[in-house]
Amino acid sequence: MERNEIQALEANFRASNFLSVAQLFLNSNVDINKLKQEDLKEKVFGHWGCCPGINYCYAHLNRLIRKTKIVPNIIIGTGHSSPALISNLYINGSLGKMYPRYKYGLEGMNNLISDFGKNMILQTEISPLLPEVILAGGELGNAISVSMGTVINNPKQTTLTIVGDGEFEAGTTLSSLLCNQLINPKNDGFLVIMINLNGYKMTSRSLISLNEDFAGLLESFGYEVFNTSINNHEETGRIFDEIANRQKEWYEGEKTKIPIVILKSPKGFSAPETIDGLAFVNSHLSHKVSTLKIPKDIKNSVEIIQKWLMSYKPESLFVNGVPSNMVLENIPKIKKNNVEKNIRNAKRININSFPSNEMKALSKYFIESTDEDFLIFSPDESISNGLNDFVNQYGIRYNAEINSSIRVKEKGRIVEILNEVICITMLYGYLNSGGDGVFITYEAFSPLVSSFLSQCYKFYKQQKEGNVKEIHNSLKIIITSLGWRNTYTHQNPDLLNTLLSKESEYVKIYFPSEAKQAILCFEEMKRAKNSIQVLYLTKTEVNTYRTMEQAKTDVKRGYWIKKFKNTNSSNKILLIAIGDIITNECLKASELISDRDIDVLSIIKSDCLQELNIDIKKYHKVLVYCTGYCDIIRGELSKMFDTTKWLFKGYNDSTYGTYKNVLESNGIDMQSITRDIKEDYYEL
Repeated sequence: MERNEIQALEANFRASNFLSVAQLFLNSNVDINKLKQEDLKEKVFGHWGCCPGINYCYAHLNRLIRKTKIVPNIIIGTGHSSPALISNLYINGSLGKMYPRYKYGLEGMNNLISDFGKNMILQTEISPLLPEVILAGGELGNAISVSMGTVINNPKQTTLTIVGDGEFEAGTTLSSLLCNQLINPKNDGFLVIMINLNGYKMTSRSLISLNEDFAGLLESFGYEVFNTSINNHEETGRIFDEIANRQKEWYEGEKTKIPIVILKSPKGFSAPETIDGLAFVNSHLSHKVSTLKIPKDIKNSVEIIQKWLMSYKPESLFVNGVPSNMVLENIPKIKKNNVEKNIRNAKRININSFPSNEMKALSKYFIESTDEDFLIFSPDESISNGLNDFVNQYGIRYNAEINSSIRVKEKGRIVEILNEVICITMLYGYLNSGGDGVFITYEAFSPLVSSFLSQCYKFYKQQKEGNVKEIHNSLKIIITSLGWRNTYTHQNPDLLNTLLSKESEYVKIYFPSEAKQAILCFEEMKRAKNSIQVLYLTKTEVNTYRTMEQAKTDVKRGYWIKKFKNTNSSNKILLIAIGDIITNECLKASELISDRDIDVLSIIKSDCLQELNIDIKKYHKVLVYCTGYCDIIRGELSKMFDTTKWLFKGYNDSTYGTYKNVLESNGIDMQSITRDIKEDYYEL
């Protein structure tokens, strides 16, 4: 590298470090030479330890962008790294462009420093309100799988992901590395993984820092590994020159390994070596700045922080709040081109000709009405879920044609990974790069993705409330293999509780009771944006009750009613059924009774649990049968109606149920419902 490049890299690195420290410790943009105690924050929110490694990576990524003229996605998985990202977004000008409050200048820098940790935008974790953030902070372990999702079917996309060494103990990080078997230069974009190996987590050593041959492990997975160390710009620059060559080869379709850069650095690099007599750099204490958490409690804290900030030589980095020319020499001025996909319009199809089995009908719908950019992400369940025809036509995705007992293709449209969290995080990345698809999994194991869905919910909610205009295809999920047709170990409706507890604006659940409704529900899910859309159904046969026109009305309204009028009695009974199997049992029970006037109301959309336009006063008795646990359903309906005398039944974790009599053991089979209808008194 030329000397001016090294100087620009170094200036960029110091500038982002300075701003990171200033955000953490200062109340405002003050004259560092005249720093006083009142200029320091009373309590430090946010973390320092990972920031220098992120800032160093970012400086070299900036140079890579200038060199290749390709603007990538940059995904940061490292926890508590928002001060570093915010600093770099200020320096490259994108933060000020999105929010004029933080534009270049003394006022903008002052706002940046004083606002950190105090508003929705400058949170102590990476916020979805920051420019081009795909993955927010808050949960470790998903960065690599999300990044892989962004490059699938995007041959001109590059994604750079930065993960921490502690993150390799979290979530899907390590297992995600196996997924390089799904990505190849013919069809997919280029991926670079950077590991910030600083040796420590929050309060202890990271496990990979104790592994003497971690690089060998990564190589055995099929990656090309590069080792470098912080503040060694020439060595790191040469590595990124090599990565630029790999990127060119990849884009030309050559067989090239995915590069991983291991950056070794002392935790909290460039901070004071010791504070208050304790080691700070290369110590876990630098992570949360433990010894400086409350600056006024540390003797000479003003002196310590002043010396720390001055060590970056800020007078050479910023002129009246504007990055100096030396800093800006390393900042790319290339605009990112959005990757656009040519998604064809859905064909007009005759749903009446589809199978009565909901999953088999959906399989046929996916074949006839989706394009090649529509992918199914699923654990090892595609055939079991009735997607045989889709598998046979499009194949399971691998990065090479191989001998197999099942059809595999380099551009297969089913991504099967025996890890629910990788499936959904990879889909999430794919959606955020313009693709479309669905995650399909068994009900029993769907709670594994609960934490990630809560993060997605927060992401969409913050975007909406922060007035961010980014529009993405919704995260679509199909939950199958419900517990009513499964062994005890495969009965677990916990995810439903999590989803129903969220605001309906960002989460919608569909409970179709037959195949036509299921397809119409999915079409509605496809049109939705920036939300979580869930289709909840069995993979086994249920009877078809609705015509095409009826099904359209049902889905539009969110529920449907079947009347069994057998008497002139004023003692009308209402059965509220939620879920296809439950609806089926309620209908069969009602058909058996000749001396009662019964309405069966089948709820299709979860928002009908909060707004159901029916005259409840005309019913003498109301019985509610739920898919999943009934307490949360009771809570939702109680917001609209007085349910104190209603009977609620649902899944109750009965250990007596077998594959054949789970419904009976939970008291929601046809015979049990028949008894409930006939009973004048029942135990509430």
